[in-house]
Amino acid sequence: MLAQADIRFAPFHEPDRHHELTALATEPLCGRRRRAPLRRFALLGSLDDSRANPPPPSTSTAGADDSARPLVPQLFPGGSAMSTAPATSVFRTSFGMFVPCERATYRKLKRIRHFATFAEAERRRWDRSQRRLPHNRNFKRFRLRDANGRFVRELVDARRMIFAPFYALDAADTSLGFPPDARLARQTELLTRFSADYHAARHPKSAAGEVQPLQLSLAQIDDLLTRIEVWNVKR
Repeated sequence: MLAQADIRFAPFHEPDRHHELTALATEPLCGRRRRAPLRRFALLGSLDDSRANPPPPSTSTAGADDSARPLVPQLFPGGSAMSTAPATSVFRTSFGMFVPCERATYRKLKRIRHFATFAEAERRRWDRSQRRLPHNRNFKRFRLRDANGRFVRELVDARRMIFAPFYALDAADTSLGFPPDARLARQTELLTRFSADYHAARHPKSAAGEVQPLQLSLAQIDDLLTRIEVWNVKR
């Protein structure tokens, strides 16, 4: 696109990310020659101007869908390290609505939500099994059959049944009549925080001031997604 517009540019490949293309620098542009080809992108000013007058923090945007456009770009002088601080940016969608994250982060949250729904079903299954004595706590493996074509039954295993980041095992209340060694799965604070973030990303607001910032940082979301993918493979 830049070549067709007769704009000179230089790509930047990140050595620490297998030479992934992460940025482009164009020749100095102004007026219509700048606006027409670059209006879809979050832009930084000249290096000197950016250092002297840094833009307002946490307002860089690209919406939650494919055609989202930025509000105000944010400058990160000298690069940025992964942070555990919550993501507080506001992003605008192509429909004029506002969300707390860009599309890439929303897709990660959606993937985590898929596993969280599955984990909730597994949690209920686990809690039902704890009503029985240890040697009777088994379930069918619907993908496995024995030589006679019958479903294989296996004893429940917390490492396979419980989505560890979202649930923790606590001793069952004695008043419930469970066996002495029974443990029930209880949701952790992480599940509460994730649920709030997914709801905020899933339901855009009509005004930027109404958007609730993400409680989890981008680094925490990446770490959580990695952990559940590993859990799913081992399961």
